[in-house]
Amino acid sequence: MYRFAAYGLAAMQCALLLAVSAFAQSGKPPGSTDARLRQLAADADDLEQRLPSFTCKESLVSQELRGGKVKHQVQASGEVRVRRVGDGALAEHFEVSEINGRPVKGTGQLSVPIFVSGGFKDALGYFLAEHQACFLTAFSGNRLDFKSAPGGKAGACAEVSGTQGVALLDGDGHVVHLERSVTEEQTTERHTIPFASLDLSRMEFDGKPFSLATHVVATIAKGKSTGHWEAEYSACHLFEVTVKVGPAAPADAAPPTSWPASGP
Repeated sequence: MYRFAAYGLAAMQCALLLAVSAFAQSGKPPGSTDARLRQLAADADDLEQRLPSFTCKESLVSQELRGGKVKHQVQASGEVRVRRVGDGALAEHFEVSEINGRPVKGTGQLSVPIFVSGGFKDALGYFLAEHQACFLTAFSGNRLDFKSAPGGKAGACAEVSGTQGVALLDGDGHVVHLERSVTEEQTTERHTIPFASLDLSRMEFDGKPFSLATHVVATIAKGKSTGHWEAEYSACHLFEVTVKVGPAAPADAAPPTSWPASGP
């Protein structure tokens, strides 16, 4: 669950959970624990089942750090497309338009120390109803601490084992900030990033609100190097496919042997 795909650096050790210096503020009193967990499950299920295809502008910085110094850095921007595919899953595709301040012609190739994806659909995967029993949870005001329960490596819990984190909620019970870390063992088994931090905002598509990531930070270590990733997402809107219709063919014209794809 919560799959961040990393390229360029392999996961070798677990990053530590960062301390959270502020709580989400709200004038509303918190509801019952069960009610708040149900709200989190509903938000996670919306991302899993009902989030439509959409696009956002993405600006990213990818770094290789060593000895406290930046050894390699790439800045890029472009468009990330999140689309429902045949089996109902959401697939992400990043199309770069600018690298290190220079426009990219045609389909650009992006080579970076670390690349991270998966921060939209899976952002709240830990809070799905089938996963909540896999965690020990504790609320303190609008802060939720969660940690994998001992022995939870079977069934649905296998997807989220070895995880601990903290979430900050707004007054309506929606996550506005999330940090999570995964043990070295599970990082390797699940091919995931050992540490990730997300800021989320409520966005509407076709009149329905969803909790979407607007800022993602991730780190991964290998030997003496650390890969650091930071991305911001903005101007999100529903994905639209434009189809150009040419002049009608004569009725007796032979049909083409193949048809062009309707999507990009």
